[in-house]
Amino acid sequence: MDYDMLDRIKTVKHPGPATRTYNYGATTVAITNERNITHTYSYRAYGDPDKRELMSISVPEPGANVTITRNPIGRILTVAQGDKTRAYVYNAVGQVPAGNFLTSIIDPETDTTTFGRDQVGNMTSRSVNGTPTTGFIYDALNRLTQINYPGGLPTVIRSYYGDGLLKDVEYGTAALRHFEYDANKNLTLDRLTVDGRIYSLGHSYSGNDGRSTTTFPSGTVVSFNPNGFGRPRAATPFAGNIDFHPSGELKTVEYANGVTTSIALNNRLWPQQLASLRSTPPLVDLKHTYTYDGTGNVKSLETRVDDIVDGLNSMPDLQYDAIDRLVLANTTSGEARAFSYDGAGNLLSQTKGGQILNYGYDGSNRLASISNRPYQFAYDLYGNVVNNGTASTPMFTYNDALQMTCFRCGQTDPVNYAYDGLNMRVRTEKGGIKTYFMYGLDGQLLLEDTPTTSSWGSDLKEYVYLQGKLVGVKAITRVGTATTTSTGSISSLIGGNVTLTVNVSGSSPTGTVTFKEGGVPFGSPVTVTNGSASITLSSLSVGSHTITADYSGDANNAQSSTTFQVTIYNLSWLPAILQLLLDD
Repeated sequence: MDYDMLDRIKTVKHPGPATRTYNYGATTVAITNERNITHTYSYRAYGDPDKRELMSISVPEPGANVTITRNPIGRILTVAQGDKTRAYVYNAVGQVPAGNFLTSIIDPETDTTTFGRDQVGNMTSRSVNGTPTTGFIYDALNRLTQINYPGGLPTVIRSYYGDGLLKDVEYGTAALRHFEYDANKNLTLDRLTVDGRIYSLGHSYSGNDGRSTTTFPSGTVVSFNPNGFGRPRAATPFAGNIDFHPSGELKTVEYANGVTTSIALNNRLWPQQLASLRSTPPLVDLKHTYTYDGTGNVKSLETRVDDIVDGLNSMPDLQYDAIDRLVLANTTSGEARAFSYDGAGNLLSQTKGGQILNYGYDGSNRLASISNRPYQFAYDLYGNVVNNGTASTPMFTYNDALQMTCFRCGQTDPVNYAYDGLNMRVRTEKGGIKTYFMYGLDGQLLLEDTPTTSSWGSDLKEYVYLQGKLVGVKAITRVGTATTTSTGSISSLIGGNVTLTVNVSGSSPTGTVTFKEGGVPFGSPVTVTNGSASITLSSLSVGSHTITADYSGDANNAQSSTTFQVTIYNLSWLPAILQLLLDD
């Protein structure tokens, strides 16, 4: 890099011919990028020129300039691009501190979103476009401890350890997340409880805080064998022989199926070639080669299978406009796609061969229609798509936590969704079949589980990642189980104790059994110990009772259930009758 006499950057020279230059005016900086395109940034400053505030960006693309207005203390009031403006409002003068805390945002898509603030700026409430208000509560250390959603949704309760790390997140009784850490604040346990089912992942670490192992609910242990920098050298049993470039990027990885993937970098440390090879049958020879323009946009992609160019998946010519939006993509097979945009960045058209798709937007800057497609989009007050025009009833339903709760509602095959207090999906249900999901704090899917009561068992899938990339999926078919009662029909007097015991067959079953009548549970689920679970009931009413015992299943055993027939008698009258007989 080169600097001027005021120690400001003048040029940035990359390996090869690519150069970025800076030209300074009184209140502007004109940056000519590696594609020889100039963007001009305008600033304002009061007193100290080094404490400048961006006011506009001028670019050589029609309607795409950005204009910013600010209040006297520098807070952004409006941002305009093309014909769209977003506005920001802050707390009034007289409030402490005046003008510092954002109290509302006015967007084209959702109109006005309002925020309540406490004296230190924590958001205490939020309402979008006139929707019911969501409330937020904080502790004395300004940590979020409670979220009160409207619409009858469960309350989110968050608790913390003394060092500030997240401990528990409760979403009413729907789902519970629990976290544990070691002395170096590394996550050692991540546990999800939903519908009485418990999914736990455990982690261990090296002395350098590199993750050593992850243990999944099925008992599968993945070993990462971290090096001195904490980088994984394996993901056994799914991948091994992992190596890195000196810059830290992944260089090679050998998968359990014998395929070795290598990544070559160019002189700017961008991926130049991804090659996947296997020398034993079935042979694999797949290569992706990339070239870039000066700003990092992919200029071409060549895909070779067995050293033959794949015409459908190779793109020798990719072109971009002055603000790096893709405008043309040519394939080796001769097929071309062209794209156009408005000043605000919305896609206006897509041309492929002789077919043109035009995208129409409503007055709120939301996609409304696509030509030559049966789509007419409708939105709720939060800005979520509720219908795409292919059905007479809403296709998508959302709650006040902005969670999609149903797809194809009101139709013959709806899909329902449930979430935890971190807004991560934990369950879907379609046709009476439930599938459970667990996501990590980084948002990656860790497992999905479809327990059933069928005799063939059910599937559990556990997902393994390496530096954010999926490298393995372990699919487990559970052992079928049978849940049986220890006794047949049971009779008891009113007020007496009735003990129900179930025995669960299978492969060392764990998990829980829920005892219920008419769908209503008797207390909390009972943990299975040594293949059995028991509950004692003392408040059954007079009459006949059908009590169901539902086994939750675990990582290796499928769900199952059984029923008890219990009859409760009232013989409180018997002593009096006997006494009458004796008196006679």
